[in-house]
Amino acid sequence: MDKRIAEFRKIAARVRNGRKSGSRPYPEKAKKLATAYARERTAAGDSYSSIASELGIAQTTITAWLEPASAGFRRVRVHSEKRLAANGRLVMVTGSGIRVEGLDVAGVVQILGALR
Repeated sequence: MDKRIAEFRKIAARVRNGRKSGSRPYPEKAKKLATAYARERTAAGDSYSSIASELGIAQTTITAWLEPASAGFRRVRVHSEKRLAANGRLVMVTGSGIRVEGLDVAGVVQILGALR
């Protein structure tokens, strides 16, 4: 297990103090450990869902830490040759791990427009 995961889980256990969930915020040190680890993993292509599972936190928590609300654009990666479905249509995978297959370009544009 990565040292950062172990250290994060240790801090998280102290924060939770035996509770399964709650609204108590994580210390800045824990947040920095988790976000550094998550950025490294997302750069390698891992989903927020798998990263959150490893850290033992909700996917919404890691998403909020990595994607703070902003009105601007954000960087995306396009994998043209690797992201085609068996029928040759596009596969869209969001940063939070939602996967949509079988779309043509117009369908992707329509979904992205609806998500804005």
